Amino acid sequence: MEIYSKSHSLKIPDALNGATSLYYKIPLFTYNKKDFNFIKELKLY
Repeated sequence: MEIYSKSHSLKIPDALNGATSLYYKIPLFTYNKKDFNFIKELKLY
């Protein structure tokens, strides 16, 4: 959140979804890929 909130306008709900996906090592299914493209470790579908 500290890294991406200002540079990419990351909002709290998106940060929680992304962090949960990274923590459990599962892909994130979303229609808003543009909101998460800058997180390289995150697998998006």
